[in-house]
Amino acid sequence: MVSVDYWKATSGAASLLRHVPLFILPTLAIAVLSLIAWTSLTYDIPVYMFTRDMAILAKFHPFVAIASSLGAFLMCATATCCLFAFSVARETGRQIPWHVLAVGLFSLYLAADDFYEFHDRLLPRNFGIPQELVYALIATTAAAITFRWWRHFLAFRPWLLAAALFLLSISMAFDLFDQMLLRLLHQWQFFWEDSAKFVGISLWATYFIGMAQRALSR
Repeated sequence: MVSVDYWKATSGAASLLRHVPLFILPTLAIAVLSLIAWTSLTYDIPVYMFTRDMAILAKFHPFVAIASSLGAFLMCATATCCLFAFSVARETGRQIPWHVLAVGLFSLYLAADDFYEFHDRLLPRNFGIPQELVYALIATTAAAITFRWWRHFLAFRPWLLAAALFLLSISMAFDLFDQMLLRLLHQWQFFWEDSAKFVGISLWATYFIGMAQRALSR
């Protein structure tokens, strides 16, 4: 027979493990702040450069780049809904929607890319990774997710997903050929590129938030 002391010890460990998720985000926040402090002290960069709002640092109006910011917020909302739906489905014993998890993680990366310009500046300038290669990896990941779970996507408003992918592809094409298009369209090149991206993201969010809801309601 299992002793009472062993049962208590096991229950205490299980209770402790259940509380681990409560400390993940605070721990990450402290880790980021520690890295900021270390970077500031090591490279003699003013610490407020890492913590203050971008519009304040650049002395821009708060509504500058509003379309880009709203698009990133929509991507964050999509990632949040998908990851939450996956978590709830797993905890409640529903069929685990792995495609929703994959889309949630992918959307989270795209949101971070929007905020921190991975494809435009960070990866090409700091790590020597060409912008074309970054776009190729993004497109390959999207294609891999689509190919792996195409039955799920065809079963749920496929025209909406197709429209989102089409507009996002148009935006990527505008970005890749920006110099040529800038000579043809002048400043309106940015308008059409960012418009295609913004509407594409809105369709992406509509589709996958709806899919996340469907995963929970079934």
